[in-house]
Amino acid sequence: MELLRRRDPMHDRRFNPEHMAKLESPERKAATPPEPMLDKLDLRDPFSLLDLGAGTGYFTLPAAERTSGIVFALDIEPRMLDVIRGKAEAR
Repeated sequence: MELLRRRDPMHDRRFNPEHMAKLESPERKAATPPEPMLDKLDLRDPFSLLDLGAGTGYFTLPAAERTSGIVFALDIEPRMLDVIRGKAEAR
């Protein structure tokens, strides 16, 4: 298994969760607000969506507010999913 990890070019490119504040930064919100991006998808309720590499839920949670369907968040880092879960429970 270790040999496979060393050969995987994406192995060292995982987002470091210690820097997750960058995912919610004012700079990102100004440069890439989630709402216009979701508008471009032209999603119609009810829809289901998979946010692959969901991070802190930057797109997941706004998408969930637009549908009566299911929005799935998938991320390889459990701490990111914990953040999304906490935000969803707080809403």
